[in-house]
Amino acid sequence: MSTDYTVELKDEALDLYLKLRYPPNPKPREAYPHLSDKPKPWPPQSTATTPQRKRPSKPVLYKRLTLKLAKEITGHITGLGKPSKMPGFSTATSADACITGAKLAKVPGTPCANCYAKNGNYQYPDVRKGHARRLAALAHPLWVEGMTRLIGHYTDPNDPYFRIHDSGDFQSVEHVLMWVEVAERLPWVEFWVPTQERLFISRARIRLGRAWPTNLVVRVSSTKVGQAQTKSLWPASSVDSGVGHGCPAPKQGGKCGSCRACWDPTVKNVDYHQHN
Repeated sequence: MSTDYTVELKDEALDLYLKLRYPPNPKPREAYPHLSDKPKPWPPQSTATTPQRKRPSKPVLYKRLTLKLAKEITGHITGLGKPSKMPGFSTATSADACITGAKLAKVPGTPCANCYAKNGNYQYPDVRKGHARRLAALAHPLWVEGMTRLIGHYTDPNDPYFRIHDSGDFQSVEHVLMWVEVAERLPWVEFWVPTQERLFISRARIRLGRAWPTNLVVRVSSTKVGQAQTKSLWPASSVDSGVGHGCPAPKQGGKCGSCRACWDPTVKNVDYHQHN
């Protein structure tokens, strides 16, 4: 009995399998257009095309650039500099990091040989650490955004003047172009920077490929005390040359007062008094 029962079950299972596998009236092949004679890959793959993600050309801020973050990015942990002599704020790096200035500092009779930024308050340990921190921050990819945020926040719209480098100088052509971009983003702020890096300025002007921002005045400094640059293509500055606009600060308690000649591109040369 048991044997016949087992055989009967096996026969029923086989019949069920054959009915499912081979239905009595199968549909023609055309009724199954989704089927293919080609073997399908395993594991199954999606035929949907995945769109390629376009990477941004510049870093994207996914949150608002706060003042705290801007200070960290630019190395101005305690904020922008505030020279007592002049209006507005400033930024600075170490005078020891000057490229051309370091060479001129070894030559007697040059403005850099008696550099004010290598004496006094500039030699305090905290100040020197701040200079080094800002110099290192130039490599940050969001430096332009950070500096724009700081200057735009702190500058007085009624007296919008900013001094670039009350200590230090440009480090490269890229460094010059970074400040060009900041000036273009803040057209209402007047920028002024003295420099000995003539080559960087010339190459930056060529690489820029567009008009130089009118609110960024670069004054090429003279290389000798008592001598002015009469053929400079850029606004210039000299020390005790007696040429051009004489800086009134020595007669005004060491302050700019109402004078803004340094920021005025129509003033071809500003003549300063040598620091003692």
